[in-house]
Amino acid sequence: RGLVLTELAPDERTAPNVACGLLVNRVEQADGPASLQTGDIIVAVNDVPFKTRTEFDRLVEQRSGHPVALLVLRSGRSQYVALVSDPI
Repeated sequence: RGLVLTELAPDERTAPNVACGLLVNRVEQADGPASLQTGDIIVAVNDVPFKTRTEFDRLVEQRSGHPVALLVLRSGRSQYVALVSDPI
C-alpha cells in the first residue's frame, strides 16, 4: 500500500484548529469507502496531532503492524480512517 503525502503550507491550513496537516496526493490500493482518498487532509494519528511529516511518520511507526486511526478532513468534514502500517 502506498501513499504520496505533502505537508500543508501555512496558508493552506484553512480549517479551524488545524496547526498542521498532510495532503493525500495519491493512494495506491485503496480498500474501500472508509480508506484514504486523494484530497484528504490527515490532521491526527490516534487523536494525537502532529506538526511535521517526521512526527506523523514516527506516530505511525510506533504502531507498526497494528491499526491506527487517522483523523482526516474530507470535503470540509472530519472523519476517522483506519490504516494498518506495515511492520518494519
